[in-house]
Amino acid sequence: MGRAVLMSQGARNAMRARVNKAPVRYSAYVVLVFLLTKSGVRKSKST
Repeated sequence: MGRAVLMSQGARNAMRARVNKAPVRYSAYVVLVFLLTKSGVRKSKST
């Protein structure tokens, strides 16, 4: 059985917006997916 860890951040040159008392949002994101298995770690990147 494996586990997955997802991390996201605003993409380079993405537009930023923020509503009062809310987190920053971006027009584009970079998402990193790490799959943790018995045989090792795999990393995948999506933009």
